[in-house]
Amino acid sequence: MALITADSVSITADSLLTADGFIGWPVGLPAPVVPGFSMEPEESTIRTDMEVGSPRVRLRTLAERDALEVAWKFTDAQMAVFREWWRTTASFGAAWFDVELPLGNGGVQACEARFVGRWKSQLKPGMCWDVTGKVEVRNA
Repeated sequence: MALITADSVSITADSLLTADGFIGWPVGLPAPVVPGFSMEPEESTIRTDMEVGSPRVRLRTLAERDALEVAWKFTDAQMAVFREWWRTTASFGAAWFDVELPLGNGGVQACEARFVGRWKSQLKPGMCWDVTGKVEVRNA
């Protein structure tokens, strides 16, 4: 059963799951564009200032997480697919999904990501959309 069609690409419920059962990035939607892409590792330590002496610094977690600012350029039809996927399959951005991103480990690689907050979009001439958002990446 087709959920929505973008530029002759039919997106079905089965095509949104990867081989390991995770949610996948919708087939037919482009990868993020380089301008507007940035990455920052999340804080893994806790720092406590002491009354006397050096501050105490300790690990909060051993989990590796990075925060990424990402941007996409979508056609109007691709925007409709993205909105439907984000709303239903990605549970308004709360669900982890598999996507390929450049993470500074030697090219583009598959990783698990989820949205942090809401994305923003701006309509451009020609019914094209510039979409920006923040995602967190785990186990990269």
